[in-house]
Amino acid sequence: TVRSKKVVEARVRTPGTVAALHVTEGAHIEPGQVLGLVTDPKIALRLKASEAQIVALESRLATARSELDRTAELQKRGVAPQARLDQARTAFDVATNDLTAARSERAVIEKQAEEGQVLAPGSGRILRVPVTEGSVVLAGESIATIAASDYLLRLEVPERHARFMKKGDVLKIGHRGLGPDQQPAGEGRLVQVYPEIV
Repeated sequence: TVRSKKVVEARVRTPGTVAALHVTEGAHIEPGQVLGLVTDPKIALRLKASEAQIVALESRLATARSELDRTAELQKRGVAPQARLDQARTAFDVATNDLTAARSERAVIEKQAEEGQVLAPGSGRILRVPVTEGSVVLAGESIATIAASDYLLRLEVPERHARFMKKGDVLKIGHRGLGPDQQPAGEGRLVQVYPEIV
């Protein structure tokens, strides 16, 4: 039987619902290719809430900036005390830091949304797609099994024959019933001999 030398799984990074599948069994893929998209409706709601918070903090920062400018002007004229100017500057710094934190939070949410893309870990051929669009998946769950490297021929032989085989032996490869007067299609070399109990 033909087996792939290495089989890898394309796994989901964030839980949610499979919104789109871009691959089918047997398709050839390249590293980094988007195989599917997993969405979580809560992320969109969190993103909207974050946007609203940023708008509110931008307004608060503008108010703090104008208050600081006004107080600085009054302090230059000798009308406002230094304590009031320090208080206005502190309010401006706090508003600036709050806005920076809110923007960082939004960046984290946007990154979580991007992690909904399931990427191919390497080049190869899709062997199995165990999910369908609309399936609910958890983080770490596989959406595709990929044969990611060269192929091997796996021989299943009775134990009485296997005891005469060893790693490194050369085998002739050809069609079924290859006779001594026929040319083989090629040669192979045994890379591993192991027992398997079924």
